[in-house]
Amino acid sequence: MNFNRPRDADRDPARVAIARHLAATGPTAGDELTEVLGLTPERFWVLINHPWFEITGKGWQLSDHGRTEGLEAG
Repeated sequence: MNFNRPRDADRDPARVAIARHLAATGPTAGDELTEVLGLTPERFWVLINHPWFEITGKGWQLSDHGRTEGLEAG
């Protein structure tokens, strides 16, 4: 078993969309992400609380893990 491969649950299309958006734009506020990606706040929190993402003073950004796994998952 390869523990370095993304799990199917990680590959949620909305989570991958967040990863792609953050890769393109850099740190982004959560309310902006929900609006741009058409997510409810509840759905957003389920997706963003994941090792692919981290919060900064400028908003959410991809973690190193997200840059490697998150962008490959799509």
